[in-house]
Amino acid sequence: MSDVPAPAQSQPESSSSRPRVRHVAIEPLPNPEPTLAFGFVIDDECRLRWARDFIEEYLQHGDGAYSREKCESMMRAFLVTAITAIPNRVYNALPDVPRVRWDLLPIAHKKHGFHNFVFALRDNSTHQRLHAPLIPEHIEAVRKALGLPEGEQPKWVRMPVF
Repeated sequence: MSDVPAPAQSQPESSSSRPRVRHVAIEPLPNPEPTLAFGFVIDDECRLRWARDFIEEYLQHGDGAYSREKCESMMRAFLVTAITAIPNRVYNALPDVPRVRWDLLPIAHKKHGFHNFVFALRDNSTHQRLHAPLIPEHIEAVRKALGLPEGEQPKWVRMPVF
């Protein structure tokens, strides 16, 4: 005889002894889309200025593989890159500012498609983003980091819904 106990016989459970199903709240998508955003409007001129700064930085720190003329011809790519690079630069320079979005939000224009963008300080996609802790010093620091004119103020902007 062996000292190992015999496996227990599994018996069907009655319906009263079944474990209850717990309803678990489903988390929203990692980056839900807002319908409103509070922040600074970034126009083409501002994005172009940032794209030129990226070109200058690339030429200074790059391996010299491209000439200034070639980089200027790649301006469209730099303008697209600016959509995520601008927030990253601002948040890295200002770690105390609440990070709401990792990219600029597009503003729909009836004739021009997505013409301007918003650097969001708050948006209504989640409760946390809507109530992000903002102080006037954060707003002023972001305005300066973006290179926007003195006195420029953030505003609520309606976002496109797809």
